[in-house]
Amino acid sequence: MQHHLDIDPARCVGCGCCARECPQYLLRIEEKKCVVSDEDMARCHGCGHCLAVCPAGALVLDGIREPLPDCIPLRMTAEERAQLFQGRRSIRHYRQDPVPREVLEICLDMARYAPTGGNTQQVEWICADSPQVLRGVVEGVVRWARGQGGFYARMADLFDQGHDSILRGAPGLVLAHAAAESRWAAHDCSIAASWLELALYSFGAGSCWAGLVISALRAGEDLGLGVPAGRRVEAALMYGYPAVRYLHLPRKEPLRLVYVS
Repeated sequence: MQHHLDIDPARCVGCGCCARECPQYLLRIEEKKCVVSDEDMARCHGCGHCLAVCPAGALVLDGIREPLPDCIPLRMTAEERAQLFQGRRSIRHYRQDPVPREVLEICLDMARYAPTGGNTQQVEWICADSPQVLRGVVEGVVRWARGQGGFYARMADLFDQGHDSILRGAPGLVLAHAAAESRWAAHDCSIAASWLELALYSFGAGSCWAGLVISALRAGEDLGLGVPAGRRVEAALMYGYPAVRYLHLPRKEPLRLVYVS
């Protein structure tokens, strides 16, 4: 996509913030004004960092002229920060009351701000919250798993014994997909799904990665989820409200870190 940057010389104060911030080094200051060539704009990723740092509001990217919302500095106590990142759990027991769609959409809108390679913003989502559709997903994965042997066959056996190891009885499933040929698809979808996990947790909901769903989809199993042609599912989360209350933080391995200097 060819991006277009409008620069209002009457507003530009020539501070150079935009030129220093541009990751592609496309902007420059000439005669105390910001300028950019059409040739350089061909390499623009459309990240909008130049707009984000401009103190005078002199830049308009791709003709979108409504005022940008303010970026409010993050303020969290040490306890709040620890709770957000350490308190998230992979939920495997869910209540049956569903997460309202409006809550999910707020969380997905937060995940929309997750970084993507080259600012492609290519991640799209599919949500299933119908009991009938979810039952079809579980049955489809079990059908596929029976013929795989090993770990997968055990998951099918557990299902026969009354244990849903596919979606764990979650009332919702959300998939992140991207262009199948994109070299950044797995990274972009995984990062966005991780942001979604934290967003759901901030609303008192929870999630767990649905790896068996991804495995079945990659094997070509039709789970009735309507994945568009040319797209590849790279992340899948079951989600809902936890059926249990977590009282303690489980132990994790100590931080493993090496500084290279």
